[in-house]
Amino acid sequence: MYLSNGKEYILSRNLKQTAVLLEDWDCFFRSHKSWLINTNFISSYSKSKAEITLSNDMIAKLSRYKKTDFEQACAL
Repeated sequence: MYLSNGKEYILSRNLKQTAVLLEDWDCFFRSHKSWLINTNFISSYSKSKAEITLSNDMIAKLSRYKKTDFEQACAL
């Protein structure tokens, strides 16, 4: 897990378990099987590359199966 301040943490839960814990918060979105992002920290989105750039300059993948859900959730 990466935080906006640059700190990195290792979780003892897998990503699915973490997503279930955070599902009550609307700001978290599972963009890919290996990515769970906080939508409050999105800097940009590339439709053509299916990539989401976060405020800490990390680039998260966006699954083609999640593209429509992402665009609706983030009102893009």
